[in-house]
Amino acid sequence: MTSPEEFTLLPLACFDAAEILRLHYQVYIFDPLHSRSTPQSESAFITSKLASKMADLNKPHIHASILVPSSNTSRIASYILYHISYLIIQARLIVVVKKIERDLSGDVESLRNGLDKDLVFRLKMEDRVVK
Repeated sequence: MTSPEEFTLLPLACFDAAEILRLHYQVYIFDPLHSRSTPQSESAFITSKLASKMADLNKPHIHASILVPSSNTSRIASYILYHISYLIIQARLIVVVKKIERDLSGDVESLRNGLDKDLVFRLKMEDRVVK
């Protein structure tokens, strides 16, 4: 009796795109839609789709992981893409901005009279956001 294979979940890196396309190629080869036509070679398939796959994986709202056998972490068994909603990203950004506003408002209130506190606040906020 053999024990079931163990898998590990790892973060997906951009250089994994070609391996992911190898998985897609296996699906492409066995897809009945392509059974009558002459299929592309694996290298041509990967080359034609690599740039767009890398662009997809580099989108800011996408987080990805790969599932690899624990015994051979260089072989990808599957991958998972998490599409984070723009609303979640926006909510996180609002929380960060409010924290920065709280931090800066204390600094600005301690300034001496005669300075335009609103202008100083906006300049400091812009500086913090740019950094």
